[in-house]
Amino acid sequence: MRPSRISAAVGTLVLAAALTSLTGGVARAAAPVPTALILAPTVSPGTATDGSGKSLEQQQAEAAGFTVTVVDDATWRGMTAAQFASYQVLVLGDPTCGTADSFQAAIDTASTWEPVVMSSDGNRVLIGTDPTYHNGGHPGAATLEKNGIAFAGYHAGQTGAYVDLSCAYTGIDESVGWLDGLTTKAADAFHATGAPCAGAIAIIAASGPTAGLHDTDLSDWSCSVHEYFSKFPSDYIPLALATDAPTKNYEGKDVDTGASVTGSPYILVAGSPLSIGSSDISLTPATGSDPVGGSHTVTATVTSSGVPQPGFSVTFNVTGGPNAGRTGASTTSSTGCSASPPVAPCGTTSFTYSDTGGAGTDTIIATFTDTGGVTHSASASETWSATAPVDTTPPTCTVTRHTGNPVTADAALSDAGSGIVKIVVTKVVNASYAVDGGTSKTVLSTTTYPVAVHSAALHAVKLVQTKSSNVSLTITDAAGNATSC
Repeated sequence: MRPSRISAAVGTLVLAAALTSLTGGVARAAAPVPTALILAPTVSPGTATDGSGKSLEQQQAEAAGFTVTVVDDATWRGMTAAQFASYQVLVLGDPTCGTADSFQAAIDTASTWEPVVMSSDGNRVLIGTDPTYHNGGHPGAATLEKNGIAFAGYHAGQTGAYVDLSCAYTGIDESVGWLDGLTTKAADAFHATGAPCAGAIAIIAASGPTAGLHDTDLSDWSCSVHEYFSKFPSDYIPLALATDAPTKNYEGKDVDTGASVTGSPYILVAGSPLSIGSSDISLTPATGSDPVGGSHTVTATVTSSGVPQPGFSVTFNVTGGPNAGRTGASTTSSTGCSASPPVAPCGTTSFTYSDTGGAGTDTIIATFTDTGGVTHSASASETWSATAPVDTTPPTCTVTRHTGNPVTADAALSDAGSGIVKIVVTKVVNASYAVDGGTSKTVLSTTTYPVAVHSAALHAVKLVQTKSSNVSLTITDAAGNATSC
């Protein structure tokens, strides 16, 4: 079977090995140096720009901080899963617009190395173009390689994969079954389609492989794209689109112009950290933090021209982090859609999952397909901390006074962190008051909550309208922060 092209989107990440240092006469051991393994037939010696005779991929991997090993077909074929697992990133590069024969050894051994990547939750980068071939006149090509390899090998203790399909699928439209081992989804997950020398590129997420790049860095390579993905699994996210390809099956927001664009995805990534947005789907909260072992909920909102849309199926995937592989699906709500304008929860649906992977940061992707067959995605992140975050922010108190007979005042009390546990009224002059709708009082009082609350209210009433009045209070949260009001 011939391989399909895979596009890589990589963040500008530099992995540097720590040098041995002496502090107070005590030697500190150097941090492990990240390692990269390159399959030799997939790269071209002599394409490095420093005259070293190395391939461009090796040069860029070393620039990203990796110690590189290059092996031939026979060595690669003879490697065990444990040997592949000793590397932080596995690299199948661009043999200057090569065919599938260049990485046949990787195809034949996919059942050995791909499970290593997936079982370690390594990042994955798939690229559908030939950056080495075009690097001479387009410096963005080398940056794409460096960023892509760095993103694939971003996580220490894991094994990532950087796969460049080069020109293997030019003029071909077929399933790329050998990539199925690099997804958590069902078989026949990837289809590659040869692009007719597409040259107009829109970067829809400057994240991972495309961090720091602009549309002009990847556009007008004569053939900027040799294959795009007409089908790909929901645990992958496109970072760049060919907007002049005949098939336009994905929508995103151009990072340079802010405009909504549709096109054919040719750089795909799975893993973390990632950030992507769309005009028609959003995911909230964008960032979250909870203690390990807890649960987290994200809410997706599907819109069209800003109007919430009910009845759309949304797929949720945790694509990177300690809980990678968690997934869910639900349909956007119709409740509230009959109002004018529509009100929540119209067009929304949520996904809740529990942390079973321990500390770390998850990337969560929400995806839906509109009635025209175009796919849209948005991302969020959730950090699981070994200890609960320290709350150093005191509660807030917002007072609203109302004229009339009698004069009244309301105090809205809130604490978004550890929550309110105590309200102490410290002074009362010519007034009665009630906390959270309780019994009206004219004497000092303390209200405590057995379970911390994030909002509370105090209502005060002036007794003698011709005299001055005052109600003072102190609000304390569970972390001990206090505010006087």
